[in-house]
Amino acid sequence: MALTIYGTFPTGGSFYSYVMRTGDGFFYDTNDGTFKAFAGLVDGQIEFTESTDVNGEFNWELTFPDGDYIVYTKESPGDGNAAMAYPVTIKFGNEVVSAQLVGVNDNVIEVEVVDSPTVDVEVDES
Repeated sequence: MALTIYGTFPTGGSFYSYVMRTGDGFFYDTNDGTFKAFAGLVDGQIEFTESTDVNGEFNWELTFPDGDYIVYTKESPGDGNAAMAYPVTIKFGNEVVSAQLVGVNDNVIEVEVVDSPTVDVEVDES
């Protein structure tokens, strides 16, 4: 599965992200699909595409191996920050939104990975 990053920005703008792998500090290079030091990037900018249906709604989508990443989103020109840095964990090909401990058995911890946000509902009995 691919990682999809969404953003709401001023319509007609030019926005992009850099993705850093936290394990080694290397950045994703869109030129060849590998990770390398920032100074060695040929093209590290992952361009956002504006939705044709909703003005100001942007996204990009790429597939990354399992691991931990930070997404830095910038605005062009000027390389200014367009959003806060966003940490992402990919496990089993999915973005991990939360993980729940489901059991401990014989020194093995079982973890259930939840790849979509859960909704908490409270019932008011009054």
